[in-house]
Amino acid sequence: MRRLCSLAALLVALVSTAVAERKRIALMTASFPWTFGPYQAQMYELSLILDSSGIEYDISWVTTKPLRRGVYRTWEDVPKTGVVDPPEGFRVDHLTFVGNGWDDGGTLSASRINALGREHGFDHVVTLMDITKCVPDEPFRQPVTAWIPLHSETVRKTSVDYWVLRSYHGIAALSPSGARAMEDAVGAHVDYLDDGSGEPSAMGRMRGAAQVDFVPHVINRRRIAKNAEDGL
Repeated sequence: MRRLCSLAALLVALVSTAVAERKRIALMTASFPWTFGPYQAQMYELSLILDSSGIEYDISWVTTKPLRRGVYRTWEDVPKTGVVDPPEGFRVDHLTFVGNGWDDGGTLSASRINALGREHGFDHVVTLMDITKCVPDEPFRQPVTAWIPLHSETVRKTSVDYWVLRSYHGIAALSPSGARAMEDAVGAHVDYLDDGSGEPSAMGRMRGAAQVDFVPHVINRRRIAKNAEDGL
């Protein structure tokens, strides 16, 4: 939980200079927070920490599955086609659900995230998914933090992982070894300079200055115990 709080603190710092009075943070993962899967569960824990941070946020929940384009301030407003309602007592009143309108079966990409950011005025986006789920077809136009696993010992410069990772401004690695490998490959200490000029190269201008830290999977044991007791 301490590591998760450090991720929340990083987000607070990154959006503290935003112009808007009410900071807008988008949390993007595969589905809704009460549905099956560890990514949804741990992103939900992050949303609760942000909501209790003492800073007023507009926290938007964005699924990568198609959802009719729109802004839904309550769960009751969300189109219910194929969507299971949250369990009784499951708190979602701190979330705004944003429909991405991606009903064409297309690939998730930086350009699609940028379009959502422009449309909804996001100050920061946090993604939680496997590295290669997002195609870096253009630079991110707003700060984006990736909370991600790494399924290899290193990040080779010729790998797909490298070309995705270098796009992010912040990386929260799900393991210590992943954090070390990603820090070595794309951390803020890596310079992309044109030889002899001292100026950023074309690659340097395209990439974010990634801050890398270790933030593990999160499990709420109290909630699991209560669900088991209630028979959920």
